[in-house]
Amino acid sequence: MKIILTLLMAFIAFPAIAAEDTSMSKNQLKIVESKYICMVNDSVFDKEQISVPVGDKTYYGCCSMCEERLKNDEAIRSAIDPVSGNSVDKAEAVIAVDSSNNVYYFESEETMKNYVFNNTQEQKIKQMPMDHSSHGKMDHSGHDMSEDSVAVMGKGVVHSIDAENNKLNLTHEPIPALKWPEMTMDLAVAEGVDLSTLKPEQDIHFHVELGEDKVYRITKIMTPEAGHGDHQH
Repeated sequence: MKIILTLLMAFIAFPAIAAEDTSMSKNQLKIVESKYICMVNDSVFDKEQISVPVGDKTYYGCCSMCEERLKNDEAIRSAIDPVSGNSVDKAEAVIAVDSSNNVYYFESEETMKNYVFNNTQEQKIKQMPMDHSSHGKMDHSGHDMSEDSVAVMGKGVVHSIDAENNKLNLTHEPIPALKWPEMTMDLAVAEGVDLSTLKPEQDIHFHVELGEDKVYRITKIMTPEAGHGDHQH
């Protein structure tokens, strides 16, 4: 009787265990072989994509147009590591996807692990409620936050530079870790970050951190065209 009861309990528990193993939490990343990635659209597929040899490296695209772009456009063959800010060759990168099939390129498994760790920590950050329904000019310099600071990666376009007051006006892409949608805003910049080479309408990648005074500031700026060149404090 005891054996039958044990088997019955194991049978009942098994589906729950299987579901847990096959599910992928919001903060997890799964490494994917490069042949399943269209490196132009940065999309993942369940079948092998078209291989595109360029020199001694192999890239992958989903169609003939992507194949031509990979052959002729050097910029499309590289990406920015979201942790280090360094430029990485897509043919040599550690490629991973999240639960929403967003594709990430890392220079190493170490930076990928750091990304997962940072995202886990960022989920603990508590924000005051804000109305982000409009994309008008906003200022995030005064968020009331209570957790320790972690660097969060963002991408955007600079509109104006106020070097005297250490501020940038920019339109940034959504930053899920901070629950910020795409918007145009003024963002404070940390002391020591060089703004002298920035120009209006320039694309940038940046790190933003929460200071002890509960103000978000840009602490590092990377320009994609400069590869891993950066301006940091």
